Amino acid sequence: MATRAIKEAAAHFMQRFFQQLVANGNQAIAHFITRPDNKKMAIVPGRLVDQVEEALNKWREKAANGTRSPLPIFLMGFAKDYSSTGLEKGRSVALPKYTVCDDQGNFFYLRLDKHDQRVQIVLFAPDHETAFSLASQFKLYCGDYGNRHLFSINHYNDLNYGFPMQLEDSQIFGASQQIADQDNLTVLVFDLTFNCNTPYFLGDKVNRTPYLPTVQAVVLQEQQIKTRQMFFHNLEGTSISELLD
Repeated sequence: MATRAIKEAAAHFMQRFFQQLVANGNQAIAHFITRPDNKKMAIVPGRLVDQVEEALNKWREKAANGTRSPLPIFLMGFAKDYSSTGLEKGRSVALPKYTVCDDQGNFFYLRLDKHDQRVQIVLFAPDHETAFSLASQFKLYCGDYGNRHLFSINHYNDLNYGFPMQLEDSQIFGASQQIADQDNLTVLVFDLTFNCNTPYFLGDKVNRTPYLPTVQAVVLQEQQIKTRQMFFHNLEGTSISELLD
């Protein structure tokens, strides 16, 4: 059950991974790096297993027609269940109060829900070597403290506020999916969990004016916010057919 802010942050998490990729002589990855964003990954609705089958059918159809789809590609899906974050990660703020929500000393008057969001990433690679390189680099990316910690951007009262998100476990496992009659095509599925914070900003009920936060430091610049919003917008509007064209 992901909010738009959380989906956007997860997409930005993958965008930063793509920006750090190196080819190391792998032609498929070298080509992947040069592609536009909407030719690298798509955010898919509904059950991800159905989307994987659609992508496989589309890939086989193009192969039968003598054309080669540009692999690797990634699909991202969000679980629709709800789960509270473990108490060892901190407590939700159930009663309205001024709360420090980041390491910059910014105060907010709100209620705050700490919850987990499960995200599934599916990698389609043209061969085992490409799949290994991408999975290996993804593990290293997730193991970097600076990459595991990010922000979801929440809009309130015409301003944007960043709330922390954290990848729960940096030990990445990519489960291989068996593909009949396709010896080279490799499909890996990664299950990620993000510890998230969803705010509910509160206003003055008497005067009907919002409580604005006490801002001590700027976490993200406006241009950074626009860049990540545009990346998410491009992915959200990409169909599997367009991804494989």
